[in-house]
Amino acid sequence: MSARTSWYPSVLGVVTPVLLVGFGASALANRLAFAGWGIAVAVVAALVLRRAFETTWGRPGGVAT
Repeated sequence: MSARTSWYPSVLGVVTPVLLVGFGASALANRLAFAGWGIAVAVVAALVLRRAFETTWGRPGGVAT
């Protein structure tokens, strides 16, 4: 290894863990964002279904017209 490239392993040893932590945090953040959207969609769907059932059950015969 020449003097010009002798610092590559030390830079790689410092940068690699930092990059891995950054990539891991980014992946976790993206999963949390997708989980948040999934929870939001599930809540909206549940509220819409509840409203639909309340409307249907409140009518005579239980049928929406």
